[in-house]
Amino acid sequence: MTTPQGFGDYLLFRKLATDALGDTYRAGKRGPEGIDRVVLLRQFNGAGVDRAALATTLAERRGIHQVLQNPHLGEGVEAGQIGETPFASWEYISGKNLRELLEETISRSFPLPIEHALFIAERVTFGLTAAYATRHHESRVHHGFLVPELVELSNEGEVRVLGFEAGQGLRLSLASSPLRQAFGRYLAPEVGPGTPPSSAEDVFSLGAMLFEMLTGQPLVSPPDGDYEMLIDQATVAADESPLPPSIRALLKSSLARREERIADVQQWQQALSRFIAEGPHNPTSFNLAFFMHSLFRGDIERESAELEQERNVQVGLETLVTPEVAARADLPRVSESVLVPPTASASVTRDGGHYGKAGGRRVGLIAAALGLVTLAGLGVAYVLTREGTDAALPAETEIAEAETAPAAAPVDPLDLDTPLRLDSLTPPPEAGAAAEGTAAEELVAEAIQDLELDSQPPGNLARRRADAGAPAQPTPEEMQDQIRRLVEARAEEMEGTLEQRYEEELEALRQQLDEAKKAQEQALEQALEGARKKAAEEEAAEAAEQAAAEQVAPSPTAEQPVTLPQAEVSRGSQDAVTQNLTPAAEPEPVEVGQLVEPGPGVTPPRIVNRPSPRYPPSARRLGKVATVQIRVLVDENGRVLETEQVGPDVGFGFDQEALNAARGTTWRPAMKSGVPVRMWVDLRIEFRP
Repeated sequence: MTTPQGFGDYLLFRKLATDALGDTYRAGKRGPEGIDRVVLLRQFNGAGVDRAALATTLAERRGIHQVLQNPHLGEGVEAGQIGETPFASWEYISGKNLRELLEETISRSFPLPIEHALFIAERVTFGLTAAYATRHHESRVHHGFLVPELVELSNEGEVRVLGFEAGQGLRLSLASSPLRQAFGRYLAPEVGPGTPPSSAEDVFSLGAMLFEMLTGQPLVSPPDGDYEMLIDQATVAADESPLPPSIRALLKSSLARREERIADVQQWQQALSRFIAEGPHNPTSFNLAFFMHSLFRGDIERESAELEQERNVQVGLETLVTPEVAARADLPRVSESVLVPPTASASVTRDGGHYGKAGGRRVGLIAAALGLVTLAGLGVAYVLTREGTDAALPAETEIAEAETAPAAAPVDPLDLDTPLRLDSLTPPPEAGAAAEGTAAEELVAEAIQDLELDSQPPGNLARRRADAGAPAQPTPEEMQDQIRRLVEARAEEMEGTLEQRYEEELEALRQQLDEAKKAQEQALEQALEGARKKAAEEEAAEAAEQAAAEQVAPSPTAEQPVTLPQAEVSRGSQDAVTQNLTPAAEPEPVEVGQLVEPGPGVTPPRIVNRPSPRYPPSARRLGKVATVQIRVLVDENGRVLETEQVGPDVGFGFDQEALNAARGTTWRPAMKSGVPVRMWVDLRIEFRP
């Protein structure tokens, strides 16, 4: 890997991506004792970005990081300008942005499953809604430039929206053809340079991104601006099925003209959440994390290896400076840019930017040493011009008196984080002129000593500083070790969290499976018990009907029955009693196509043709298997009239494919009393690779 490059207070470890907005890096933010934190840093240096306008916007919205606090928003660290480059940084999470995810699914012919697309879209709305409920400078916070490049997806399945500090500034660059060409399809037609952002514009961006995630195709603007035909003809990339009706309606109302569009993000979120709650899909962060690890396994492993290598990177001076080099007459002299007045900024800059490389530190050391030499000369001149006997004292006496006088606090010329002030190099008036001259000489000696220390190898630098009594500065090895520890701690935390969530999700799925099995068994037992009771009742009723039909009513001319003694009437002599019963009604005839239930005299349908179900592509790639129970209504001609799923949804596209397969079956119809009738029947469909 390459040596990290400096960028103001940051070290750029690795370039992660380059797009029309600019470059994105994994970087370390330097602090007093080394690397404070690892960040995701985006430089807005794309060809079409109006850097001056964006820098102004970043300055105006600098405090937005403090007010936007939500798990679905990027945790802002800093936003501003270094040199001529506007930038923003956020807390680093290992993962990809949505643009990288979409490109990877296309390049590997691995479409994004519909449940992941729904999950990402819903989490983006959570972030936008939280931002809209926040006020900055008395105004609600809108994004204004919602594009896939500013949606970050972690390897843990987290979704975070970035770029609220830059959205309004990026809109000013839309007059540029590169930016309009790259991002125009995600922005509402009314968006343009200078127009204020609105929630309805973010709704259009949500619809455009959801369309691309579902179909695998970027949204193409039709000539007349009407997207309805395009949406009606679109199919889900994961299984090539038509878009669900609710999703089609949501997309149409998202991409409609301004006056017909959904008014705000909150309404859009409610519509999407309702579809997820009522639909067959199971979008979760765990499933998205599993998908990310399946898709980017190589990148995740490569990143871990790179983080291990970073601890061996040498981040030090490119060329060591010795006292001989510092004493050369052709080096630049001390100027006000080095000796900063007390009211000046504490940052030392070059060419309008912060020192990001070791070269700036080297020039600062040389300039500081020359400044000290100049001050020493002034002190010596002052000593030589003193009046009285003080001017005639031997040099040894002057030095002895100077040693007894209080000396000024030494200034470390290597500390470039503190301004080098002229008044800090001047001893108090009561110390005397001898103290002034000696203090200046001591400072010169100290500066030369520090330059000599810098000429030593990195391993000796901290030891020589400790021997000299100076505060030890972190070595490059120590800084890289801090970087490694920070990243490893974050990686361990992420791994522990993912493992815990995996176990929780697995246990929850086991419980759901057990509950589903119990519910299915209970339902089956209840259905069988009901069928048995009904069959017994029908059998008893049929027996009674047959017995009644066999009875013959008495003729009008028949003789009156003979009255027998009471003692001769027995249980087996009930024929005379039943002669007075009226004949029972005839059983109702069975009609063709009548809907019947299982029971005596009913022959259930028999399957004649059973096509093989289509295996969902995403499920096949993930190695998923499933069994789906379908209930089918077969008509009197053996055709399937209706289908419905029995039990909980399986997901991964199995449910829909099972219903499609059930609709394609043909049957021998059910029969009752020799008449073809309609009847529901259960069908078990298994998916095995």
